[in-house]
Amino acid sequence: MIGSYIRRLVREPLVRNVLALYVIRGLNYVTPLFVLPFVLRVLKPNAYGLIIWAQSLMGYAVLLTDFGFNLTAARDISVARNDPHKLAVVYWSTTTAKLILFAVGMACMAVIVFCVPAFRRNWDVFAASSALAVGSVAFPQWYFQGLERLANAAMAQSIAKIVLAIATIALVRNSKDVWIAALLLSSPQLAGALATAAMPRTLKAPPFYRPSFQDVVNTIKGSAYMFGSTLATTLYGYTTALVLGFISGTQAVGLYNLGTKFVSSLQSLATPVTQSIYPRVALLFSQNPPRAWRLLRRTAILLFVAVGLVATGLAIFAPKILLMFAGPNYVGASSVLRITAYTAVIISAIGVPCQMVIVSARLTRQLVRIYLAAGVLNVVLLFLLVPRWAANGAAIGLSVAESTAVYLIARLVWRQRAALGYDEGAQAQ
Repeated sequence: MIGSYIRRLVREPLVRNVLALYVIRGLNYVTPLFVLPFVLRVLKPNAYGLIIWAQSLMGYAVLLTDFGFNLTAARDISVARNDPHKLAVVYWSTTTAKLILFAVGMACMAVIVFCVPAFRRNWDVFAASSALAVGSVAFPQWYFQGLERLANAAMAQSIAKIVLAIATIALVRNSKDVWIAALLLSSPQLAGALATAAMPRTLKAPPFYRPSFQDVVNTIKGSAYMFGSTLATTLYGYTTALVLGFISGTQAVGLYNLGTKFVSSLQSLATPVTQSIYPRVALLFSQNPPRAWRLLRRTAILLFVAVGLVATGLAIFAPKILLMFAGPNYVGASSVLRITAYTAVIISAIGVPCQMVIVSARLTRQLVRIYLAAGVLNVVLLFLLVPRWAANGAAIGLSVAESTAVYLIARLVWRQRAALGYDEGAQAQ
């Protein structure tokens, strides 16, 4: 009986997606275990911090190129999956919009790097880091996600990361190779796109559809509020690293990034689950809201327990973990890790599920206000805390801002629960 239940469970597309992503994500975790410690020791905190500083600036180009499509386009692909014409319209309109936004973003980045002396002195590192934005255009994760074919995307990215890991160990020998390291560390999505094109059984794009000007405008307008919310989050994302670099130097950026990298890696443990259920949630909210609520509730409980246990372990053993992973030059990042560890729990178990509800119910206008308020709070805290406590001050500001954002998002969802089809009786069934 148990065996037949497991077989039925595994045949579910949602379960297959989650299991496949966890298997492949396990491979993705093994690769950095070999590469990142090597890079940290070879480059030292200053050079490593320079790469993070450059990637933070280029993150704005990525943000403009993505424009919130990873949620809104994934939702539209999911709804249109059974209509080939609508599917082609969504895919090619989104792709065209991303290409236009990419061109605008890269032009702006070129002007900024040329005009800021601190950036211009390291132009080669900033140019190499622009591979982040190229990869955002080349790799249509939103398409795979909308069709619930994330296993294909994850497999391609795994192959790409293995190749890039080998290249990094072979080519990066000292701090003078910082631009090579920046290029390789910024290219996973670009390499993933090349791997996807080379894999014969990978999901291919729908038949070509030439989008009209109005198609592209409607695509951008449809994601404008989602872009606004993600733009606001940069006030406690990319902006934090940039401000920290200008005030405290690239070494502080390196320590801050390494501490928060462990936390973001912890959050990514929840990514296979949230990416896999999102298309299902979007579909259920349009057809059967009580079932969507039940799915989100079960997911939130699972993530709270799993992520919470790992976050506790990271906080307790932070100095030993960092000493073993990165060496004595980076032990100072342990306090950053401890300050930010708990945010992974509330974001994974509360923030992300609530954001799914908001996007599925098309309440993204309110989401923009929430992230903007939290982002402004973080910027204020940065200028108050960083001059005195450097990386730790940035970590405190980040934690307070993200906690505030999650609280406001959860409150919005709770207040809108009746309009969103919340049914306590259905949840209890």
